[in-house]
Amino acid sequence: MVPHDPGTDAEPPRSQAPRGVVTVVGGAVNDHIYRVDHVPAAGPPARGSFVEHPGGKGLNRAVAAARLGLRARLISAIGDDDAGRRVLAYLRAEQVDTGQVRIVRGVMTAVTAVIVTGAGVATAVGCRDDRIVPDVEHIRDVLAGAHVVLLTFEQPISVIERVLVAVRSLRPAPVLIVHAAPPVDAPGDLLRHLDTIDYLIGAPWELGDLAGMRDADFDSSVAPWLRAHGVRSVCAVEHLACRVRSDKVNLDLPANPAAQHGDSPGGGAAFGAALAYRLLLTECPASGPDYYWATAAMASTSVAGPVPEGMPTAATIDEIVARHPAPR
Repeated sequence: MVPHDPGTDAEPPRSQAPRGVVTVVGGAVNDHIYRVDHVPAAGPPARGSFVEHPGGKGLNRAVAAARLGLRARLISAIGDDDAGRRVLAYLRAEQVDTGQVRIVRGVMTAVTAVIVTGAGVATAVGCRDDRIVPDVEHIRDVLAGAHVVLLTFEQPISVIERVLVAVRSLRPAPVLIVHAAPPVDAPGDLLRHLDTIDYLIGAPWELGDLAGMRDADFDSSVAPWLRAHGVRSVCAVEHLACRVRSDKVNLDLPANPAAQHGDSPGGGAAFGAALAYRLLLTECPASGPDYYWATAAMASTSVAGPVPEGMPTAATIDEIVARHPAPR
């Protein structure tokens, strides 16, 4: 990647999908999705509907990248069961490379119960056998062919660290996009690796959790702390809006007017994949138009069906940006 003016509004041509490999390291699970009228507490039950579908933060991001026309590869693990076979079949149907998805014998594929309200507010319960871990013995060789690495925190911290060490050792190093979710048990263990991260994405509380200050203010405490420890760009993504803090970009983008809901469980996946797309398209560090495009990608996701099914194509995002261009 070569530096450029982060304030430019010039749009590169989009005659075809950008070239390059996006390797995603994250979870692939069997989602049990409950659409409810409200998130239930103790007392009367909520009313809702249920659907079962392949999901997981890693799978969602790999599918999102593939929907954009990118060469997407997933590093993950599944069980040797019907749910795992459905996950593999779905990934292959979505043109995601599954060569690095490990099948763990005698173990059930992880299950996540996702509870989503009509406004898009989501909560989740994860159920995973500790043996569901990807093969990272040769992770450096696997990542050597990637132009962008997109990492979530679904895997054990030992796997996360192996990925971060491998990325640091590569020359040229791929662009590293990290989504700081779900929270890790010992965020201090990742402190020495923060300077490997090019783009760190998460809800403000997730970023605060990684910094050891969950309830602190994003602008005055969390973002400065993360940047002081080496993260090059910090992106707070919440309610389909984003705030970006880096040496060259200080940006607050509201939810795109095309958004039909206050939030979406697939918003973060769409944002990360769209950012990867723009980085490969422009071959430059992200600037205002790139973040605006990624924010439009969040607006196009839906709360009506399985999360990966709501991932947009590049044409869909282009249409949203054409209808609602960035203010000048």
